[in-house]
Amino acid sequence: MEGNGWDVRRGGPWRAQAARAGLTVPAVLAARACVGLGEGVALPTMNHLVAAHVPPGRRATALGTAFTGFHCGARVTAPH
Repeated sequence: MEGNGWDVRRGGPWRAQAARAGLTVPAVLAARACVGLGEGVALPTMNHLVAAHVPPGRRATALGTAFTGFHCGARVTAPH
């Protein structure tokens, strides 16, 4: 993948940002793994709660609203 600022051989732009913040690559990877574990249980739990508490005719709307919240939160908190 060339032309978009990402170079796999050098670690990409996040590596420079992590270095400026005083973080090591293993620390960043460990933090990302923790985030992944948290996100990994969030979606199945949300689906279970919607299936258990929302009427069948409203489930798509409920899940769509929740997923929209995930994406809006990522957009709001993304670095500018």
